[in-house]
Amino acid sequence: VSGGVVFASGQGPLDPVTGDIVGDTIEEQVDATLANVERVLHTAGCELSDIVRTDVYLADFEEFSRYDAAYRKRLGGHKPARTTVGAEIGVIKVEINAIADASAA
Repeated sequence: VSGGVVFASGQGPLDPVTGDIVGDTIEEQVDATLANVERVLHTAGCELSDIVRTDVYLADFEEFSRYDAAYRKRLGGHKPARTTVGAEIGVIKVEINAIADASAA
């Protein structure tokens, strides 16, 4: 947290206790990744609805439409600024960085 802004970097679909990858599909991994983002935000008193920007890295950009549907479902009507790119991210399918406004927290 800096200047009323929360920076949550490098969240992936990993179980926070075991470190195991959660989910086999892009939809399951997006949901698990956003759950981890949400955990980080909660430590600063924020919610997913406080996100103002995300950077998303996809291992397979061909899965964009499926990722996008899962992302939108998890965030509901909230639409932060977002950049999505294809990237070499190892064995996971998605990684998400988020910036949130903590001033309301």
